Amino acid sequence: MTRDVEETIRNQPLIAVDVVPVRWSRVRLLIGSARRRFEPFTGRFALPGVLLGTGESLIHAATRSLQTKAGIGPDSVGALFQIGAFDGPDRDPRRHAISIAFCAVIDAGESADNADLRWTPAGDLTGLPFDHDLLVSEALRQLRTRLWLDDAVTRALTGPRFATSDAARLTGAVTNEAVHQSNLRRSLAAHPGLTSAPATDAGGPGRRPLVWEWTSPEPTRPGAAATPAGQTDVENRRAAPS
Repeated sequence: MTRDVEETIRNQPLIAVDVVPVRWSRVRLLIGSARRRFEPFTGRFALPGVLLGTGESLIHAATRSLQTKAGIGPDSVGALFQIGAFDGPDRDPRRHAISIAFCAVIDAGESADNADLRWTPAGDLTGLPFDHDLLVSEALRQLRTRLWLDDAVTRALTGPRFATSDAARLTGAVTNEAVHQSNLRRSLAAHPGLTSAPATDAGGPGRRPLVWEWTSPEPTRPGAAATPAGQTDVENRRAAPS
């Protein structure tokens, strides 16, 4: 191998995998960020991210990122989808690193803030290191296009059952638009994956609100089979910190 070839290989861009964790609190749409333990930007909150390990799949790297950087285990990830590649040459001050970014919908019951994990209302999260503001913006844009069209993503946000009022709050939070419950109720009634019944514990006189339930079995969790064949979790965690 010539010196020029060695130099070319040494200067190849790194591949990072970053994740935008999203959680619906039944009131607000929240974005998770984790305190960085390494340079650059030590101590600041950023999206969880890792470098892709040799022989590692992107899905495994994304779930590893959530677990090792934010303490969010695979069982708490209801849906995971790729939002794109971000290749700005100056996005990482250390060297050129291309980010393959994901959005992860985290269960509503996931633990609240702690010393290393912070949940911030989607509209209030700005000033993140690297180009993470751009990643958050793209994740939210794609979430808007998937709501009520992508069953796995929508179900991860709503949970197995929900009221029309819950759906209206969620839709308004994701789209930033006013929602008319009567129109939304008709859309939900036409959805092939939903069934409804009057609430049994509404209390008081009058018409009981509808409770909607997903009819299909719960999808397999994205992290359930994320470990690459022939490679252990210990080996996968040897990738350099991101």
